[in-house]
Amino acid sequence: MSDGLVERRRQVDEVMQKNLPLGVKLVRTLRGHMDTIGRIAWSPDGRMLASPSMDKEIRLRDVETGECLTTLHGHSDSVFCVEFHPAGSIIASGSFDRTIKLWELASGKLIRTLCGHQGSVFSVTFDPAGRMLASGSNDKTIKLWDQANGKELSTLRGHQGSVYKVAIDAKGHILASGSLDHTVRLWELTRCMLLRSLEDHMGMVSSVAFDPISRMLASCHDKTIKLWDQANDKQLRTLEGHTETVSDVSFCPDGRFMASQGVGGDGTIRLWKTDTGICVATISE
Repeated sequence: MSDGLVERRRQVDEVMQKNLPLGVKLVRTLRGHMDTIGRIAWSPDGRMLASPSMDKEIRLRDVETGECLTTLHGHSDSVFCVEFHPAGSIIASGSFDRTIKLWELASGKLIRTLCGHQGSVFSVTFDPAGRMLASGSNDKTIKLWDQANGKELSTLRGHQGSVYKVAIDAKGHILASGSLDHTVRLWELTRCMLLRSLEDHMGMVSSVAFDPISRMLASCHDKTIKLWDQANDKQLRTLEGHTETVSDVSFCPDGRFMASQGVGGDGTIRLWKTDTGICVATISE
């Protein structure tokens, strides 16, 4: 790397740090991917970060030092999503090559490849017990897999558009899916059946997330984030502030705060208090 590039990157980080809101600090910038980065994931202990990329690689990094511990190769097309097993020993990745791959973290070796989707895989998630993996795809379906042997357990059908995000509640009973068809659908995992649909969004639902104790469900698109009471599907509040599409939402471990990402001309990450819906910080990308 040239001295000029190093200096330029240092200057960029300095400018970003100066523009951060009070109480927010830039810890470090992780570089190395050669193309767009997809949905990143934290390890259960918070010590490792996994980043999937359109460069077909997955990078695993030490959060404390920023060091790239290993790079996983094997997908034949862009990698869009990753998720750690609850035990932290395995990572799953979903790709535009229509496959899901399971990797052993200790060695970086590929354990198995799950095939069955007829379109790109946009989201993967484990149930809290780590026995099952769910995946959402461009083929409009959600598939449930046995994590131990890779066997397909069930296919959930009903969405009329691509499934962009799947999430499982903390009890492992309910799966939520967000889709291009403007709906959030809730599924009972025990019987693999549709419970109900939430249809208050005006555009594709790009992300869904349960809070850590499954009191609330968050969903987003159309410049807003909606918070729902999981017990009765009542809409608690709509969070407004983003000026363009909201691409993703995520709760902090205790559920008191939530982060959202706006894309396009918005280009911000916003932090919200979940009990009041107040935006407490806006971070420019």
